[in-house]
Amino acid sequence: MKVAKKHKLLTVVDPTLATPYNIKPLEMGVDIVIHSATKYLGGHNDLVGGVALGKHALLEDLNKLERMVGATPGRTPASCSSAD
Repeated sequence: MKVAKKHKLLTVVDPTLATPYNIKPLEMGVDIVIHSATKYLGGHNDLVGGVALGKHALLEDLNKLERMVGATPGRTPASCSSAD
């Protein structure tokens, strides 16, 4: 973390195996935390999901980039498979 901050680099962590109960990267100064929601919601390899956590302004930029490059099929339930 210290090296990244010293060189003004963003830090992104995927602590999927270490649940939020065990580690809290945002409290440690990480810029973006990515969590897999798939294992919590589906568990049967039939659903893919995830979340990105961080400062609001940074996530807004990430959201704009996601919409420009088409990283997801859409923003409405009708454009994606539902988790029902």
